[in-house]
Amino acid sequence: MTIFLRCAALLLCVTALSAGAVPERAIRIDRDHYGVPHIHAESRPALYHGLGYAIGQDRLFQLEMMRRSVWGEVAEILGPSFIDFDRETRRRGYSRAEVAKRLAALKPSERALFSAYAAGLNAWIAKGQLPRRFAELDFRPKPWTAEDLAQIFIGNVAVRFTDKTQELDNAALLEELIAQFGDARARAIFDDLTPLAEDPAAITSLAAGDWKGASLRALSVVGQPLLAAKAPDVAAAADDIRQADAMLGSKMASLALNDHGGSNVWVVGKDKSATGYPLLMGGPQMGFTMPGFLYEAGLHGGGMDVVGATPIGFIPIFFGHNGNAAWSSTVGRGDAVDTFVERLDPDDPTRYFHKGRWKAMAARTEVIQVRGAAPVKATFYRTIHGPVLKVDAANLRAYSRARAWEGHELDTEMAWFDSTLAQDFDQFHKAALRSAISINWWYADQRGNIGMVYPGRFPIRQAHQDPRLPTDGTGPGDWRGFLPSTQRPYRLNPSRGFFANWNQQPIKGWYFPDTGWSAVERAQLLQDFMQAHDRISLADMEQLNRVASTTSQTAGYFIPGLIAAIEMKAPNDPQLRQARDLLANWDHRRIDVDGDGRYDSSALVIYDAWLSAMMTHVFSPDSVGKPLSAMLAYKRSDTYDIGRGPKLLARVLVGKGASLPVEADYLGEKSASAVQVEILGDILAQLRAERGDDMAHWSDPILSTQFATANAHSVPQGARDPVIVPLAERGTQNHLVELRPDGALGHNVIAPGQAEDSSRHVLDQIGLFRDFGYKPMLFSSTEVRQNAEKTEFLTDPYRP
Repeated sequence: MTIFLRCAALLLCVTALSAGAVPERAIRIDRDHYGVPHIHAESRPALYHGLGYAIGQDRLFQLEMMRRSVWGEVAEILGPSFIDFDRETRRRGYSRAEVAKRLAALKPSERALFSAYAAGLNAWIAKGQLPRRFAELDFRPKPWTAEDLAQIFIGNVAVRFTDKTQELDNAALLEELIAQFGDARARAIFDDLTPLAEDPAAITSLAAGDWKGASLRALSVVGQPLLAAKAPDVAAAADDIRQADAMLGSKMASLALNDHGGSNVWVVGKDKSATGYPLLMGGPQMGFTMPGFLYEAGLHGGGMDVVGATPIGFIPIFFGHNGNAAWSSTVGRGDAVDTFVERLDPDDPTRYFHKGRWKAMAARTEVIQVRGAAPVKATFYRTIHGPVLKVDAANLRAYSRARAWEGHELDTEMAWFDSTLAQDFDQFHKAALRSAISINWWYADQRGNIGMVYPGRFPIRQAHQDPRLPTDGTGPGDWRGFLPSTQRPYRLNPSRGFFANWNQQPIKGWYFPDTGWSAVERAQLLQDFMQAHDRISLADMEQLNRVASTTSQTAGYFIPGLIAAIEMKAPNDPQLRQARDLLANWDHRRIDVDGDGRYDSSALVIYDAWLSAMMTHVFSPDSVGKPLSAMLAYKRSDTYDIGRGPKLLARVLVGKGASLPVEADYLGEKSASAVQVEILGDILAQLRAERGDDMAHWSDPILSTQFATANAHSVPQGARDPVIVPLAERGTQNHLVELRPDGALGHNVIAPGQAEDSSRHVLDQIGLFRDFGYKPMLFSSTEVRQNAEKTEFLTDPYRP
């Protein structure tokens, strides 16, 4: 039976059920006050058929544009301006045959979930009730396939969010520094910015002693700075790839999508919990879009009982609970991607030299369909290391990207799925170890346990390889294997009694140089809050989200030192004393309590101007070169994150007493105290000239975040007007779960809402989100039925 004939048959079944008798074993979809579907069925394929049908009702156009985004088929609908996007997406991604091969490697029961999800989407499409944007753009969606859904996971979690490496940029920066400053100072600056050495005071997820495994250096995952590939004109290659990166993300940036990345979580054990039960608050930071990247659902039946949110088109519920256990995740930032420099054959630049002989690159040619223009042919190449992102024929070099997780992306997705079924930490841990992608996994259960796992497939590099720089692709630098799963950190019931993570280093000894992990981390705020409370209540869990989301993350690292410098250098200066008092009394929050559209504290005006001027002065073009000076510059919108610039400045100002002292001199003959006070005096004079003498009345307008109309790939997804809310460094969603002995009690907020078009559920969670409010996560059959505003029945095509 063809896909469309099957959909037509299912449509007749749906219509009949809506109009008349309900079979005893139908798929039932209950929708609550926020439009959240709860699907009830006897088998897992039937559940996912219902999920596909439900999300088709709510998000069909968004899903269509996501499907086209990850396959590189946007120009077919939106025209020639997306040809480059499609070409680059296909270059970095995988063909349909490659995705089909990954699907075929899964267990039949796992493949069935993808097929059922696609069938549910097609059943909804067959009803003909398409969102208006299809008519406006004059096209209809093609039938969905299991491969489409697999590619949505691969193209987002792997290729979009995890395919990160700075090695080419690092090489270009080092080359520029050497050209301006000579080898000694250049390498000192480079080592300060990207230390190979681990900061002994780095903020970690686990306390010392909570993991007794070997260090990454002992395991040869991180090498020594003895060897890096030589590549002529590496700066030009880095710039070309950087421009491609910017092209993929430029529209996203222009729409002010919060793409800081990462995520946060805090999990409290029963002994530290004021309720006596474990508590978990998850805050995945995956951007803010219209409609949202996440979709909420409940899946009940077939051995599943799960509720929570997950990215559109994904199989597992990423952020939720199953009644017995709750979970969340944060980006692990493990170094699992390397750039290899391939040496090309002068007679044939599609061949490269590897282990003593010339080898032909694998090639595939595809046709990009373009609305209003002729189709475009494009050929993409791969070496033994991975996809070729750049060919420099003039210098006989190519740059390929090796990904430790390649080929295991769907294992990662199904690992997540298995974790949602876990009834104890052993099952959760076992599921996590199947994941090839570096993610922190967080857990709590009604038995009183909390836990974490740091999974990922990490390459064992050659001992002489500098992990910060590109690797020679001719053979000597090839990976020697992968770290065994038994070596990956995990912990059940930590010694601190809680976990608090904001993408920091997992444990001492597990340091990846490209991460910038250090003693200066935004996770410090989370840990300080936890340690300041003997017991943590549900209200405390919510309050921490408000505080962490609206606090200047850098202020706590600089203001105490600045106050001390004023006391030392200018204790009697009236202007500096007033600034000192304002800074000392500021709680580092950026809030607008009176609702006038301006932040309440004048201290943040002073602090922002001072930190920006300090960064410009200390890391001037004369001191670090023009490119790095621009890279390290601080602007007001950076307040909620801690980039490499503030991290480096903190070490510079502490000097030799820093836990990881800097190697280069950035202050000249002046002391850190003198520079800080001098810069403060200058910016106070400037601010007085601009704003008047009464600094107590200085204020700045609040910063805003837009729920952008483009998706995470910069592709429009249907919404016309972005929603604007005050800027806060918080999760795309937040879910708070208390694990009681009689079951889990959860609340969440997933703005802007469940639907994309013509529904009261398009924006109905914006107010909750803005006010840090939450709604119930309905779970039991009783509460789902009692709160159901709409119920729909589908015939179950999977029953015997």
